[in-house]
Amino acid sequence: MSHFSLSRRQARECALQILFQLDINPAPVIKDAIDAFWDQQVASRADEIKDTTGFTVDPTDTQALAAVLASKGVREFVTHLVYGVCENLRQIDGRLAGYTPNWSLNRLGGVERAILRMAVFEMFHGKATPHKVVINEAIDLAKCFCSLESGRFVNTTLDRALKDAPPLIAKPRAERRARPR
Repeated sequence: MSHFSLSRRQARECALQILFQLDINPAPVIKDAIDAFWDQQVASRADEIKDTTGFTVDPTDTQALAAVLASKGVREFVTHLVYGVCENLRQIDGRLAGYTPNWSLNRLGGVERAILRMAVFEMFHGKATPHKVVINEAIDLAKCFCSLESGRFVNTTLDRALKDAPPLIAKPRAERRARPR
């Protein structure tokens, strides 16, 4: 069964959508929110899936449908980001409060808040993505989903965070190649 090829950037977009949804409508079980997201993606793209892959969409087979939309590695990355932000939310928000001294987190737009939370999680708890890549991805997401001004705000905020972020430990070259995309 073939699948659409989602990049890590698109995986971050998926995680952003789930985190935004959880911010405005908290779910008691995070897995349910993630499953609902993939269900919505499948429902909205059912015709495209069928036309592109020849796969007949069975609405009851959520796992198979999600596999058509995104590889296992992409879905795992989305899940990692969402759980990581949710499980470390208090610590992440505490850090963000220090990096945005003139803005309360409630004053930020929901999308900007989700982007910043995800980026801070990756910078402080991630082990694979270079900090500058995380910052660039966050800026691009802010410019795409918000405004140019949001991109600047995200850049300024994450530049402040970068000063406190722990350095990444470089993985051996062979291990980097083996990472699923």
